Amino acid sequence: MSTSGRGADAEPGTLSAVGIGPLDERVYRELLTSPGMSLAELAIRVDSGVGATRQAIGRLERTGLLSRRPGTPARFVPARPDVAVGALIARRHDELERARLLADRLVADFHQGTRYEHTSQVIEIVVGPEAISQRAVQLMRGAEHEVMIFDKPPYVGTPDNPDELDALARGVRWRAVYSTESLAQAGQLEMISRFRDAGEQARLSPCVPTKLAVADHRLALLPLTIDRPVPEETAILVHPSSMLSMLTMHFETVWERAVTVDVFVNDPSGTAPPSANPGRQVVLLLAAGLKDEAIARQLGISLRTVRRWIAQIMAERGATTRFQLGLSVANELAGHSTT
Repeated sequence: MSTSGRGADAEPGTLSAVGIGPLDERVYRELLTSPGMSLAELAIRVDSGVGATRQAIGRLERTGLLSRRPGTPARFVPARPDVAVGALIARRHDELERARLLADRLVADFHQGTRYEHTSQVIEIVVGPEAISQRAVQLMRGAEHEVMIFDKPPYVGTPDNPDELDALARGVRWRAVYSTESLAQAGQLEMISRFRDAGEQARLSPCVPTKLAVADHRLALLPLTIDRPVPEETAILVHPSSMLSMLTMHFETVWERAVTVDVFVNDPSGTAPPSANPGRQVVLLLAAGLKDEAIARQLGISLRTVRRWIAQIMAERGATTRFQLGLSVANELAGHSTT
């Protein structure tokens, strides 16, 4: 029941934005027009029980919207709305600002959590030679513009790469940096020459850290570890990310400093076949860091022939030590490093 339509018909919730509930607001509004009412009178006016009205009064006192006069029974008076409600607005503004700052910290936590949650969208772990080989084939066959390769032993399977030849035939640019270690494999120089004739751009470097294949700056495949005898057992496939950008940049850095393989398969004019100057190939392979035995295997000649040719070239260049010969050849190679 209600003896005043005001308590029941008052516009509800107008102070909810500053944390004042509907009953509390009705009590406050009644006091604005009829200050000095007692608890019992207020309970009747807002059509609520005495206990609920008492709790509402307690909340209003704590927020500063009303105070009580001395005496028995206690009577209550409202605070000025512009002062009291203004203070509540300022308090709520401070609370919202703290909540906004907390939200910023929570967003940082969210990003950190989702980064780990969605790691598989950036890096895929590929286990087993067959699975890795399949991903490598997919990477090469899916390339549309460019493939970048770090070639480094140990090797598994056949050295032939029909997918590269297919890609070159499609017009895909193919750049490969071969580790000097790779030239220790018999026939490797001949194989590189075949790929070069098909359109591959090949260079040689002693600074190839691991195997790597990057397709279209979109995907990269590389071994997970480099300290195991067969690193192909586990590999990682890297999707577009800062890691992929770093791998691409590293390839470009090594590529710029590497020596074109043309100097190993042609004379300086680029016209003579490799067999036309085998002595020159011997000394170039020596300068690349290969041991005499590896040079002999690479060129299919005897160890004695390798050493005889090295001695002859040292005499021709006036070098008394292999170190001096290496410096002489290094100066020659430097002229080809950016061609």
